[in-house]
Amino acid sequence: MLSRLVLVALLLCASCAPRVIDPVDPTALEVGSPETVFVATSRAQEDDGTFGAGRSQDLSLLEVTVSVPPDRIPGQFRKPRPPVDPRREFVTAEREILPSEAVFRKRLKAQLDRLPPDRRAVTVFVHGYNDTQPASAFRVAQMQRDLKIPGVIIAYSWPSRGSPLGYIYDQDSMAFGRDGLERLLRIIRSETGRPVLLIAHSLGSYLSMEALRQADIKTPGWSSRALAGVILISPDLDIEVFRTQMARLQPPPSPLVIFSNTGDRALDVSGWMRGDRAKGRLGNVDGIEQLTDLPVLLVDMSEFNDPRGLSHFLPASSPALLAVLSETGWVDRVFGENNVTLSGRFGQATVAQSGQAAAVKLPAVPQSPGAGLR
Repeated sequence: MLSRLVLVALLLCASCAPRVIDPVDPTALEVGSPETVFVATSRAQEDDGTFGAGRSQDLSLLEVTVSVPPDRIPGQFRKPRPPVDPRREFVTAEREILPSEAVFRKRLKAQLDRLPPDRRAVTVFVHGYNDTQPASAFRVAQMQRDLKIPGVIIAYSWPSRGSPLGYIYDQDSMAFGRDGLERLLRIIRSETGRPVLLIAHSLGSYLSMEALRQADIKTPGWSSRALAGVILISPDLDIEVFRTQMARLQPPPSPLVIFSNTGDRALDVSGWMRGDRAKGRLGNVDGIEQLTDLPVLLVDMSEFNDPRGLSHFLPASSPALLAVLSETGWVDRVFGENNVTLSGRFGQATVAQSGQAAAVKLPAVPQSPGAGLR
């Protein structure tokens, strides 16, 4: 009973946080430094030109310049709250709604052409529950800066309510957003001719796997041919549902990496809401015993938990984990090579193999102060 009360208290405390605001302030770049982010969204446009929680059958395409605050500790991510301070917070310096898919294709190609040939990668990031369109763009800018992901990153923003108490709405919106993500992936693939890396967080992992499943139902084997890999971070996804999704992907994209954490408090809440007392979510699975017949790599981040937060987005928010990923050269391997062996992705870390699945438990290192929001 006490543990349930603690979980409910965490959820209710989160609901007290103010919603993200998104003023466009070009002067923020006098303080911060720019990151260009493309955004594709299935959110409906509001009267003021922003994109809120409403749903749209149309896919809107944007190019956003984000001002990244100076003197920021890697992993630190502050959402803007009034009054906005570009010295401490991510700020939208410019937002352009692109008039057509053709313009988006042209901008994407131009951005890639500016890069060296070996850095012309495209990554799509799908956010999780309780997120907004500007927050997803800010998170992509933060990941670009801290993980030094090469190429172009595109944020796919599905119509989440952007409220901790909007979980049921977000479940429906997640299903609604599948078509938009599939369309985006097909646009990128047809325009660039290059495999796309798909990164998804939390409930966005559910959405992403559903989009790939329906793409393969239409075009068998499409996901494996079109994607350079899939990375699911703290996936809020039932393990049995994940199995049915994987069964439709013949073969599944490779590599397929799952970042898990047995101490993920947000996934504990998700499991409790479903009456599931066991670690039944894919993102907090305890070991690979339930996944041995699937070609996946499970990366256990449990040693990097922060008792001050939910520990729900550690690869982007934990300075200590960011340092480990940087030191092992994991990002360069994932983005710079195709078809490398799973065991080669984490430097000297020991990878355990069980059936088709592999697992690695990242070693603990001292936590750095100033970790970002989780």
